Amino acid sequence: MSMEEFELLPMRPGLKYEYWDGRAHITPRENGVIVSMPDRARPASTSFVLRRVSSDDALELTSAFLEAFVDSVEYCDWETDKISEAADKAIRSHFAGKRGKPHIASRVAMAFDRG
Repeated sequence: MSMEEFELLPMRPGLKYEYWDGRAHITPRENGVIVSMPDRARPASTSFVLRRVSSDDALELTSAFLEAFVDSVEYCDWETDKISEAADKAIRSHFAGKRGKPHIASRVAMAFDRG
């Protein structure tokens, strides 16, 4: 491939494009994305009963975190007890504000409304 052909390739976000030894080398890369949204609660139409998240929910949220991520690529080859420790640490750091103040629109689904 010539350099001219390389320069004509469509460049897609999220991929790293490099050229050397007469070849294109295209690999995935991480991209930081900054977004903003209004900091307010909004009405939601749902069949679940929703309420604000509180630190009293930590145990259940830790359990949900573990269930959600135990078989995920993020924790590939981790022992279950280590994933559980990571879940506990993530939930505790959330409520402690270590990654910023918890968002006021955060909610938990309490029960399914069969009505």
